Amino acid sequence: MDCCKLQLCVLSKIGSLLCKLNVAGKNIVTIAEACLPYLQSKQPKITQSAAFQTFEDLARIDPDAIWWYINQTYSQSPIMSPSDTFKEIHFPFAKVANFEIELNL
Repeated sequence: MDCCKLQLCVLSKIGSLLCKLNVAGKNIVTIAEACLPYLQSKQPKITQSAAFQTFEDLARIDPDAIWWYINQTYSQSPIMSPSDTFKEIHFPFAKVANFEIELNL
């Protein structure tokens, strides 16, 4: 039970801490990847809520990076450019998750 309290404490504080430290770039995606499993439906509601809050905090820092990460992680098809002048962008840090996300909020 103590490990759950520790996880909840970290999830509850890390987003605001990163906002204050002005963390950006690859580090945002790394934190998002680490928080993603806590959104699983098997997690307690309070843990899911804290993870969701962390994603909201990360989106305040770099909304585009979080949007791309979530899109690359869960989208079945890549986003195509409206013009041939733009090349497709690949994000090496994004992975396809093997679990279903269901918020119990």
